Amino acid sequence: MAAPVSPILVQMPNKPPARSAVGQIFAFLTADWTRVTAIIVIAIIALPVITFRISESLKSPEQKAAEAAKFQQMLAEVRAKSAKENEAEAKAKSEAERIAARPDLKIDGSRCGTEYGFIKITGRVTNKTTRPIENLMAVGIFSSNGDYVKSATAMVEYQPLLPGQTSPYTVMTTANPAITNCLTTFKTMFGGEVSSDH
Repeated sequence: MAAPVSPILVQMPNKPPARSAVGQIFAFLTADWTRVTAIIVIAIIALPVITFRISESLKSPEQKAAEAAKFQQMLAEVRAKSAKENEAEAKAKSEAERIAARPDLKIDGSRCGTEYGFIKITGRVTNKTTRPIENLMAVGIFSSNGDYVKSATAMVEYQPLLPGQTSPYTVMTTANPAITNCLTTFKTMFGGEVSSDH
């Protein structure tokens, strides 16, 4: 009599439970956090654009026309303001140039001569500004055929020189026979040159 045959048991592997569509999407997204970050950034950037597009599509033609007219009005106001500012700037620049071109001092009767071994410049100077000029000095520049020889300074007689006031001045230094020309300029003791009509 044949021996009984024992049945063979085969164990089948367990299948993972089926995922829902939402679960599959979540698994796809969380598989790579770089991908998740990129998607979030794109969503943040795109959301305002999408919202604006939707908002614009819902506007009536009248609303769009009113907004366009308002924009054109604002643009015209900006241009007008810019034009006024440019005009004011040009006017201020022109006035500054006009004032700069107008000398502060007027020289009258300037003369140069030698006496007892000295050479001197004498003359009168008038303050053409609307302010007193403190510590005004005359500067005599002596040259020989255009080449500098020497210079000398002296305070004008009236200190301060008031607006519209005229003061005598004398600049003197030792003579040099090479000197052929004398020029007078003005400056303040503690400041720079004061413009004159020399």
